[in-house]
Amino acid sequence: MIGTGATINASCLYVIPNTKNFIGLENNMDIDGNGFHDYLRPQVKVAVRHNLMVGLVGGIPLSHENSRGDLMTRIIWEL
Repeated sequence: MIGTGATINASCLYVIPNTKNFIGLENNMDIDGNGFHDYLRPQVKVAVRHNLMVGLVGGIPLSHENSRGDLMTRIIWEL
């Protein structure tokens, strides 16, 4: 049996002028054999140095009552 699925991501981000910082909101929708899963992901990216940023992303489940939220950090290094 072959499993199939799809993911739809929509983002709305606001970049703070003259910086590499942004705030935003992302909507992740996953459709697979287990059903439909929808997460709202608020996020922020803050520049620590000119080539080093830290990102924080939260996950708020919208479609499942038993799902738990999550939090993720990102370290972003640009050349």
